[in-house]
Amino acid sequence: MTTGPAPICMWCTHLRQDKTDWPPACDAYPHGIPEPIMDSDVDHRQPYAGDNDIQFAPADQEAAEYAEFLFSEPAAVADEVA
Repeated sequence: MTTGPAPICMWCTHLRQDKTDWPPACDAYPHGIPEPIMDSDVDHRQPYAGDNDIQFAPADQEAAEYAEFLFSEPAAVADEVA
């Protein structure tokens, strides 16, 4: 099984506290966070269809830095990892 990076949702102030829900829910997506966001295929710091005008709000500075790292230019990520 291949896994990708943890979604920024896990460190968002809008995430619903009942983490036993599947799919996870938040204020933007009360019936489940869309797969492209959970798979980190899209940057939900920007508007995304159906998000009710609610985007990622980092819980703390570390969360903000992780989101920036996750969605920075691929070359910058490669340099950071190397």
